[in-house]
Amino acid sequence: MNTVFIEKGLNNIDELKTFVFLRHINIAFNDLTDLTALYGLRHLLLLDASHNLLKEFPVGNWPSLTHLMLSNNHISELTEISFPNLKVLSLNNNHIRTLVKPNTGEPFFHGAAFPQLHTLELAHNKLSRGDGRDEEEMNNPSPVRFQLPKLKALFLGQNALKSFAIYRLVPKVTTSDTFDELAVGEEMMEETTLTNMVLARDEEESALGELPQLSVLHLRRNKLRDAYGLTEKAVPALQYLNMRENRVRSTDYLDQLSLLSNLRTVILLDNPVCEMKDYRLEMRVNIQSLRRLDKETYTKEENQDADLMAEQRRLERSAAY
Repeated sequence: MNTVFIEKGLNNIDELKTFVFLRHINIAFNDLTDLTALYGLRHLLLLDASHNLLKEFPVGNWPSLTHLMLSNNHISELTEISFPNLKVLSLNNNHIRTLVKPNTGEPFFHGAAFPQLHTLELAHNKLSRGDGRDEEEMNNPSPVRFQLPKLKALFLGQNALKSFAIYRLVPKVTTSDTFDELAVGEEMMEETTLTNMVLARDEEESALGELPQLSVLHLRRNKLRDAYGLTEKAVPALQYLNMRENRVRSTDYLDQLSLLSNLRTVILLDNPVCEMKDYRLEMRVNIQSLRRLDKETYTKEENQDADLMAEQRRLERSAAY
């Protein structure tokens, strides 16, 4: 027997312990509170335990597991575990508040633990982050950080995320010349006359971590006010970005996206920015690679107008210098 499907209402699966060669188990829509009975089933490929009463992330010995469905449970914390062949992990509709280890601040989701993971669903949890400006956020790891080399799709909708920006306090110096030299080393900092500290946004680092192959990012219905932190270093391969039902007020807060050369589709419906004059044109001018906005593909005429305006602005900037 390779596959087991359990009907609704079950609260005990101890009898499955003996079926050591099971490869597919569907125990969704039951009343299970833990999966320890399955921890020794080393041949598992797919496990669907969604819509149960699980409170803990499972730590089974499942070296071959490729799909793990845990949506609609009561999981509040993650556990350090390695699933070397896991490709799809669904944790939607749980109570997860952080994705980093409390003792080290390192992400639970990193390449050594999940080297093959390409789809991760974490929508409708309790993940929260401010705009990155307060002291606590600057001094502590981001609760939503990832280091996944093969992740292609990430779903973080319906959480409470305001920004992925990272800010740092840097010395404000008396002249621009010495400020440029500040990056040389700490010894230069000691020689410079400082007046006070200023808050500066890091243009490369991201609270999201590094996801070199990510192409799809869903951020619908959060509290996002900007796209800061979606940097070229963090998400260089991003093609599709859904920021629908957030709080972005101006295209100025989306300038970071202009550096993402692979970005083709952006969804911003139900954001205040959609009410801006020439919204579609400004988005296309700022993001040269953009081909589809809010489910509507840019026409040939729109692309021509945007390219012309972008070139005019480039020439104006050059003339200003």
